[in-house]
Amino acid sequence: MMKKTGAAARVAVMLAALAAIAASAFGGALAAFADSGGNAGGAAVYAAAGNEGWYALISSGALLFALIAVKLIFFNRHRLKIKAGLKAADDMDPLLVGKLIDNKAHDTDLAALIFYWANGGYIKLDMSGKKPAVTKLKNLPAMSPDYELKLFYGIFRRRNHFVFEGESLFSVAGGVKKSTDERARGSFYSASIGVSVLFALLFGLTLGLYPMLYAMFGEKGSYSELTGFVFLIPALIAYGLSETLLYNRFKFGRRGKALYGAAIFLLCAGGTAVYAVVIPDYILALAPRIFIGFIGMFGSSASSCLIERTESYNGKLGEILSLRAFILSATEPDMRDYMRSDPDIFIKIYPYAYVLNLGERWAENFTNTKLKAPEWCERAGETLQGAGELAGAMDNAMTKIAASFVARPAHEKPEQD
Repeated sequence: MMKKTGAAARVAVMLAALAAIAASAFGGALAAFADSGGNAGGAAVYAAAGNEGWYALISSGALLFALIAVKLIFFNRHRLKIKAGLKAADDMDPLLVGKLIDNKAHDTDLAALIFYWANGGYIKLDMSGKKPAVTKLKNLPAMSPDYELKLFYGIFRRRNHFVFEGESLFSVAGGVKKSTDERARGSFYSASIGVSVLFALLFGLTLGLYPMLYAMFGEKGSYSELTGFVFLIPALIAYGLSETLLYNRFKFGRRGKALYGAAIFLLCAGGTAVYAVVIPDYILALAPRIFIGFIGMFGSSASSCLIERTESYNGKLGEILSLRAFILSATEPDMRDYMRSDPDIFIKIYPYAYVLNLGERWAENFTNTKLKAPEWCERAGETLQGAGELAGAMDNAMTKIAASFVARPAHEKPEQD
């Protein structure tokens, strides 16, 4: 009974939201006609309103109400459960973690996979030279994810030794990223993305629709009826920036978030100010066009909030953020205690910390702790005073390995006659 009631409530709210959208569209046209005094009745309404544009503002407000209603009722179902822990490191490889944290597989995420294999005993890694080199010790399990198999056998194709930066792996990396994307497909509900884009367009279109209608039914002057639609461009750019911030907010640091937030605010505020200047007084009064510009620009940007994670992705992201919380909350005394039960905790977690942009932060927890160099490197078994040197070597190697995934293969020279 409760499920039926909940479903009925959702349908009712959706109908109300659609009604608000319809009211926004039709109300704008009727308001323009009424405000401009298109007939005797309209003239009376216009005189009572006192200023052209206020009815259009109310119509924009109805669209904003529709956005909030749809978000709260339909795309607000899953909450992240974050509790510091290492489950993500047990259930996922670094490449998948890097993909899921920001919805994109980076070349550095692929590089972290090399160290993941080394920790698993599948390869030996030499970081002593200018160019990192890997040697295959054994094959990956047949049940490994397809993207891992593509990268592993792309590197060790008819050979057991490979030197990075000596040969391009650009095409191999492209296939691996495609397979990773397919593995992570369905992270967000497609309906939520579609509705989000729809609202962004609707908010952007109001910036041109209302002035056009007032020009059609009222005094046009030298105003071009399509001028307002130019502001759809900055509105959609603001939406794109806010969508990028949405996908990357768990990977961006405070500075990155602040830069994106400032860019969105300045674009919307600047767009509103220019809108208020470009639209003339005889089309819309100053106060209404400022508010209409504000709602149109910021409403388009805010439409990205409708994008909702699927239940499966939500659970995986919760595990990843729990790992992130573990790295951020860890202290050196805690890690010394932890190493009694897991001596390889530093090297095991480092590839994950690297793809989460927390490699340096993770190494700080082992500044004064004696570590043994991992078995897979050229200094196997050697005691290291702190993790700084090892972390620096790994970071440098990952950067060079990632460069092999970026560089395109040299084109063959044409044969000379």
